[in-house]
Amino acid sequence: MRVYCLILLLLALSAVTALAETYQFTFNRQDVAQEAQSPKVTDASLTVSGLAVRAFDTCFSNPVGDEEDSQTPSCLPGKAKAFASKLTAAQLGQLDFYGIPELGTVAVPQGWRFVDGRIGVNGSMILLFLPQSGDGYVLFFHDSACVGCALGDAVLFFPREVKRVQDDGFDYKKPKTNLPVRQVNLNPRQVAYRVESGKKRLDGVAYFDPDMDEKALPYFWRAEVCLPPNLRPLATPILNRFINIYKYQNRK
Repeated sequence: MRVYCLILLLLALSAVTALAETYQFTFNRQDVAQEAQSPKVTDASLTVSGLAVRAFDTCFSNPVGDEEDSQTPSCLPGKAKAFASKLTAAQLGQLDFYGIPELGTVAVPQGWRFVDGRIGVNGSMILLFLPQSGDGYVLFFHDSACVGCALGDAVLFFPREVKRVQDDGFDYKKPKTNLPVRQVNLNPRQVAYRVESGKKRLDGVAYFDPDMDEKALPYFWRAEVCLPPNLRPLATPILNRFINIYKYQNRK
């Protein structure tokens, strides 16, 4: 049941299904919070670049830890740990840092709510942080070892790579989008993108490597932020945390 709910939520966050003709970018995800599952959060002590910062440890529900006769723990702990950083004191003062199990320490605007944090039975993950109200969010998800999921999510940003590796059982095509997307290749497996509508803006990073060894999952991950104008200078530091976390985990 938990896997089913996570899949449904991932579809809602992606705003696209296999039958959809147009991918819907959005600047407000408050409605998704109604289906969310908040992890347990506790205060933590953390120093970054010699400065004490607001930090939190987390405890995610173990997707297999509450089954009958299971000997595995019901909680997957995430500890906020120090990391190398070039963030300024001003930036550090505007951010909260959360330790995420099986990932690392991520950054979000200070005071935002951690409304959803889940790990699926197959290892997939979703994180969603929201402001107290209105537009804005920090979103991260990956598909772990689900090849079909990775192809479906990656085709929006990596259509040529998806076409190269998909077999006869898949037929993914790049969907149209409701808004123009500006995309820049950071390297052959990673892109940065931006979507704007009037004064609203979102920035994101997507990664796809279908040729990686299964020991080095996930095949696809994506981080996306939508921030109010006064917080937009934090978009790059927030996204860079995800890039740097995986920099040491990616083999190539």
